[in-house]
Amino acid sequence: MSSLEKRFGLNPSLDNNIVNKEVVDHSAMTSWMVKDIFSIYYVNLKNNNYVEYSSNDGFKTFDIEQSGEDFFKDGDKNLRKIIYPEDYEKVIAMFNKDFLLKSLENGNVSIAYRLLMDGKITYIRSTCGYLDDKKDHLLLCIKNADNEIEWLKKYERDVKKNISYSAIAYSLARDFFIIYYINIETDEFVEYSSNADYKQLKVEKSGTRFFDVIQGLIFRLAHPDDINKINLALGKEKIIRGLAKNKTYAVNFRIDYNGQYRYVRAKAIRVEDDDTHIVIGVSDVDAQVRAEQEYERAMQLANRDALTGVKSKYAYVIKEAKINESINNGDLNEFAVVVCDVNDLKVVNDNKGHQEGDKYLCGACQIICQTFKHSPVYRIGGDEFVALLTGQDYENREQLVKDIKSISLNNNTTEDAVVAVGISDYQDGDNLAKVFERADEAMYIHKAYLKENK
Repeated sequence: MSSLEKRFGLNPSLDNNIVNKEVVDHSAMTSWMVKDIFSIYYVNLKNNNYVEYSSNDGFKTFDIEQSGEDFFKDGDKNLRKIIYPEDYEKVIAMFNKDFLLKSLENGNVSIAYRLLMDGKITYIRSTCGYLDDKKDHLLLCIKNADNEIEWLKKYERDVKKNISYSAIAYSLARDFFIIYYINIETDEFVEYSSNADYKQLKVEKSGTRFFDVIQGLIFRLAHPDDINKINLALGKEKIIRGLAKNKTYAVNFRIDYNGQYRYVRAKAIRVEDDDTHIVIGVSDVDAQVRAEQEYERAMQLANRDALTGVKSKYAYVIKEAKINESINNGDLNEFAVVVCDVNDLKVVNDNKGHQEGDKYLCGACQIICQTFKHSPVYRIGGDEFVALLTGQDYENREQLVKDIKSISLNNNTTEDAVVAVGISDYQDGDNLAKVFERADEAMYIHKAYLKENK
């Protein structure tokens, strides 16, 4: 098995030497395709140039470029054309070069999401990794992931055909290590499992009083911190109420498995055209949950400025896209942008050192945050901050700007932080960048005034 096969889980007939060349042979790359891969992107990390190879005509109807000079810029633009709106924030990190390369330090990055293709939702999995140890090139494989939810479709088909639940359990063994078939009127149950690794759990094969049995298993196997939550979540009435609202009801928790706690998911499904039975499947989701937790921690770090604790420039970029979308949809027509710049930070750094400069900068940030208490504040540069005003701060914006100007004028005679400030309101036809530009110009006027009156 080649290194590419091991790394991306594919079965290429492509000669490994080909992908190490600066120009990849198109016919060779095409022969590498398998039927469920939409596209493969070959990215040169030195200059961000890329080539896209596709064996699926589905993407071509979206006017997506098949080669270009900046993969990360074009990726963001192209993604917006076809991404399912609720999945945009989840996926956009893959097209932030710094964030992606940081994520790749722990191995390949893989993420599932939805696209709108011909008005229909298609599940996609994108897997990205380095081509070789030099880490000069990336390979991004975009693959149809509908088969990842095929188990649910198969289950629904099998129930309609009245296939035995034993057969269903074994056919779904790759997804569930235990399946319970439960009569919710009598609490009688049958347990099916084809996974020998979980025999040590010593789960009953059949019996009565299912919900009492489950509580016993929870006390014996669940992580102590999860016991109360799971006892409530897997109570009979809670499950029935959950299934009354939705087709499925699921909860994650941790169990003791060979001396280590692993995350599992219990998913309840009501049997169609049967008011007396439900099915509960338990699956191992440890890798998925831990990857999601790691991604969430990484996103929190990316969205937070390490020195001041306010939101980061990356968070501002994401917010800008949301605001522009709200403007285009007619959902936002009243807000203001405040641009703040910290005066004399370089002087403090040069004369007193960067540690004192950091304190000076944090003092300025505190002034900004205390003035605009109800608004998000972003650090978008070394000494530059932005506040986005809505609601109460927007209504009081003129007074708030006067307050911060008064503080800065007073601090101009001391060694405390001085903040130059400019504000601009949204006007019809603006996007966020235009409002920011006007506020930035106003800030520079105030900055010059403060220097003249120092």
